[in-house]
This record gives sequence, C-alpha cells and structure tokens, in this order.
Amino acid sequence: DLTTSISLGENKPVTVVGNSAMPLQAYVVKNVVQSAANLVSAAQSAIITIYHYDREAGLSGAELDARYNNAIMEYFLEALARNEIFLDAGDGSAYSLTPVEYFTAALIVVFMMFAGMPAMKMLTMERSAGITRRLSGTPVRAWMVPLSKLIVSVLLLILQFGIIIVFTSMVFNNYWGAPVKNILMLFGAIILAVSAWSVFVASVASSPASADVIGNLGILLMAVVGGSIYPLASMPGFMRGLSTLTINRWAMDGFMVLFSGNDAAGTGLHSLVLAVMAFILMAVSILIMKFARRE
Repeated sequence: DLTTSISLGENKPVTVVGNSAMPLQAYVVKNVVQSAANLVSAAQSAIITIYHYDREAGLSGAELDARYNNAIMEYFLEALARNEIFLDAGDGSAYSLTPVEYFTAALIVVFMMFAGMPAMKMLTMERSAGITRRLSGTPVRAWMVPLSKLIVSVLLLILQFGIIIVFTSMVFNNYWGAPVKNILMLFGAIILAVSAWSVFVASVASSPASADVIGNLGILLMAVVGGSIYPLASMPGFMRGLSTLTINRWAMDGFMVLFSGNDAAGTGLHSLVLAVMAFILMAVSILIMKFARRE
C-alpha cells in the first residue's frame, strides 16, 4: 500500500479526484496533497543521505538499522501526521510596531518615573528638616501635604511628556496619530501613577538618601519585571503574571496601542488600572504620613 511504499522509499504516483461542483475545495485538497508529497520526497532524500554517510563512516549493521529507523520515524511521522491545512504560530506583539516605537514605549515609562523623583525628594527633605512635624500643629490636614507634592510632580511630568512627544515625533518618526481621547486618558493615568509612586516612596523613606535608594531600586525592579528592559514574551509565565502589578507593564502596553495606529484598540483598560494603582499608592501614603505625624 501507499504507507509501505513510502517507508521503503518507493515513489508511486498519486491521483487526486475532485468534485467539479466545488473547484475551490478540490484545489485546496490538491495543494495539500502536493505539499505532503514534496515533504515526503524531501524526507526520503534526507534518509538516503543519512544512511549513505552512516555506512561510509563504518557503522555496524545494528547501528545502521537503528539510525535508519529513527530517521524514518522522525521525518515520515511528521509528514503523515499533519492535520492542519493552514498553520501560523509565533510569539510576537499583537501590534504592528517598528523597533524604535517598541523601545520608546518600553523606556519612556522608565524615564517618566525617574522624572517624578524631584517631588519625592522635596517631601523627604521637608520631613528631615522637621517641617512636616511642625505642620502637625497647624490646621493643615494630613492629606494636603502629599497632595501638594502630587500636584508639583504632575506639573513637571506634563512639561516633560510634551517634550517627549515632540522629540520622538521629529527624531524617531513615532506615530502619535491615535485619537486624542486615548492619548489624554493614558497620559493622565500614567502621570497620576508615577506621581503617586513618588509620593509613596517619600512617605516610607526616612531620609533623602534612603528615598533615593528605595526609589531607584524600585524603578529598576519594575522596569525589569514590567518588560521595559527584557521582552515579556521571553520571560517565564509567573514573571508575566507578576508584571501586571507594575506601572511599567500597563503604561508600556498602552503606548504600544497608541503607536500601533489601531483606533479600535482603546487605552481605557490601561488607564483604569493605572488610575487604580495611583489611588492605592496615594491612600497608603496618606495613611503612613498620618500615623507618622502622630508619633
């Protein structure tokens, strides 16, 4: 039969009978059979080549048979067991991006997080100088101090983000033609999250030096885990899951949506997650500073 002839290396003709009423289906079947025949022919040539050079190398009869049978199993089972007509598998971004746009999306978040450090340093310097403690004796409420630093950080980031848009558009030709609504939502959510992170670091740090250490290490750790330095597709599954807890992951994904030019893919989910992160960080910061003022 056909399978036996293939295993023996015999070439026998194959006739494909199609239905004239369904020419497209017959054409697809014909091409699938032709593709399989080509793959089998290539496998036969490979097996003959392996057998020839194994014999020239002086392998024993048992070794020749073992190598021959293994080659048949490896090549022909793959050829005969195919059950997909079309197969398209691969790991890659769901968005059509240039390398420059991908790395811009990855690194712009890191840059913005470092740009939010001045507000953090102001708050830690005020605490070190005793200004925060003196404010506890005034009518100023606990939430007003971190909120004021949040506003300063937001204003600085707005200016810096505007410079980034102009620079990346003119130098790298990045696509910023996404709907204004998507850009503004993502932009506002990132600024809130980055600013809240700065205030949070300042609230847990006891001195400007410790704030620098905590802030820098935290930013670098989120950059690694969030995919800003090493592609998430190459990371283990648990790391990809852990990345969803970082600002970098959601901000980077949002920027890739903007750069992709796909107007149907909005940034609402990314903005919502970043806003929730900002709310949690600010709430924790206010609680920490409130208890610190009572001490």
